[in-house]
Amino acid sequence: MNANDLNRLLDYLTSREGNLICFSKEDVEYLTNETDIVVCTAETDDVSPDRMKIIKTKLNHQTEFIADNFSCSLLLIEMCPAHELQVRELKNCFNEEMGTKFGLRINPQIASVRVTMVFSRKSIGSLRDLANQYEFDVVSPYILQLFGDAPIDELKKLYCKLKLCGTYVTDKSIRIASRWEGCYPMIDMNACVLNEQRVIISPVAHCDSSLQELVNMDIYVDEEVQISENEVLAGLLLEMLTHESGNKVDIKY
Repeated sequence: MNANDLNRLLDYLTSREGNLICFSKEDVEYLTNETDIVVCTAETDDVSPDRMKIIKTKLNHQTEFIADNFSCSLLLIEMCPAHELQVRELKNCFNEEMGTKFGLRINPQIASVRVTMVFSRKSIGSLRDLANQYEFDVVSPYILQLFGDAPIDELKKLYCKLKLCGTYVTDKSIRIASRWEGCYPMIDMNACVLNEQRVIISPVAHCDSSLQELVNMDIYVDEEVQISENEVLAGLLLEMLTHESGNKVDIKY
């Protein structure tokens, strides 16, 4: 999401007109801090007691293919003042276990109900950020845990190159998904590169255009993956070196 779209979304979420339940500043301000966002909206003109089921079906179609590492963080419900929602209508469709903060707003410009869901995921930073945050001597033990015979000198040179790379604006990102067991390459995780539409364009942490672009990509870790930032940096360094050199590195879990 570019800056203009993000600003429009924030203005829309925080508009005070017609609000019954408002989002706080803290609810929305984190969206501007290295967060990836997907917005889904569903609307119906139906005013029957089944209207929220219609909304839920429409939203399910939109959210079916959203990656597991996104979570629904904000839910905005708008209703026509002539056809206000009943409490039971909401309870039938949105359970309390979602852990989602929601807003409720009167909107005379719609015929019945509109629901907007904001899904987000937090970046742990880029490779460049992690390299500037953790010294190589701190990361090297994690590398050796993965591969006891790792070429430490070559990896240190690559690490230094990461730190020297300047900033680069890119809409691509790196996703750390569930770890692969018994598959080649056995780095320590499934790290792939996604484009702006969240489509995989490289099954490994590699970028054909430039190293500078790769090291400036935001890194997102799937929610179920238990991995430290040091382990992410160690694994990505090994994967980058392995891909560049063509060596087969057998990584231990």
